[in-house]
Amino acid sequence: MKKSDFEYDTDEFETLILRTAHSYKRATDSYLELVDTWINFSPKEFGGEVSFELEREESRVSGRVIGRKFNIRSSLLISNQSVYLRAAITVRDVLIDNESEIGSFLVSPNGSVHSEDGELLIDRNQHMIEYSLLVAILRRVLGFTAKG
Repeated sequence: MKKSDFEYDTDEFETLILRTAHSYKRATDSYLELVDTWINFSPKEFGGEVSFELEREESRVSGRVIGRKFNIRSSLLISNQSVYLRAAITVRDVLIDNESEIGSFLVSPNGSVHSEDGELLIDRNQHMIEYSLLVAILRRVLGFTAKG
């Protein structure tokens, strides 16, 4: 730690914590709305080859596409004074017996989806945002090649 770590208005910091928590809750709620849509797709969607399960306690969505399992783990990210939910897409690399991150995206408090660099990928008001994000995730999972 440095001396500068102790040079901060503690009252202002409490406000920052409360604002950050509120923004993260909004981003989480937006993300969970997207996930609920995926979970509630008809089993006939994608010929029954796609499924999801939400594990709230672990901040994880487990999925499967054509037998390939994947996870999406979410966490708080604060970047450039903005608050996001960071969703990391992972698959199990059976050749090295390790979970590998194959992509990620950010969800803002207003529900828009961004890249790790903050670039807007999908505006919340875009038609079928849930489907667009889902297809991008599934394509990323199917495109993963084990490193060995």
